[in-house]
Amino acid sequence: MGNMAFIREKKLRAAFAAVQQDLDIHLDAINENTAEIYENRQMISDLHERICKLSDQVSELRLLVEQSPSRYPSRIELSLREQQVFMALYTAESGASYSDLSRSTCFPVSFLQDATYELVQKGIPIIKQRSEAGHIILSLDLEFKEEQSKRNIVGIDINLLQQANRGFQLSLID
Repeated sequence: MGNMAFIREKKLRAAFAAVQQDLDIHLDAINENTAEIYENRQMISDLHERICKLSDQVSELRLLVEQSPSRYPSRIELSLREQQVFMALYTAESGASYSDLSRSTCFPVSFLQDATYELVQKGIPIIKQRSEAGHIILSLDLEFKEEQSKRNIVGIDINLLQQANRGFQLSLID
């Protein structure tokens, strides 16, 4: 029986050694995972800190943009006739000549020349270019046009705006 007990003890020791080896492998894997989790936690913490800094910088930039003065005045006061000339220029897709403006507003060319001069004096950026035919083509600066659509700098009379919209709708139907 002594020999049998020895063999059992040997098998038992071998089984315990195999279990110990498996436990050591699992312990190494747990330690590696713990180290990886710690590194990931540290990277997430660093990313969070960077995101917070970026968020602060974006907030500062937004504040600067909101506080920065516009290139254009906050409000430009125009007479009703000047508003009509402005709206004719504003709605002209690719610019308009004085005769185009005269047809759309029913104002004489001489009045339109004076009115566009007054608009420029009041701060409205009107671009004048010569066409191939030699006519002067007037248009609004695109950046100003976009800003006008956002803020109504010129303060267009609501009735005039409705008339312009009706005219635009009628021209779409025709």
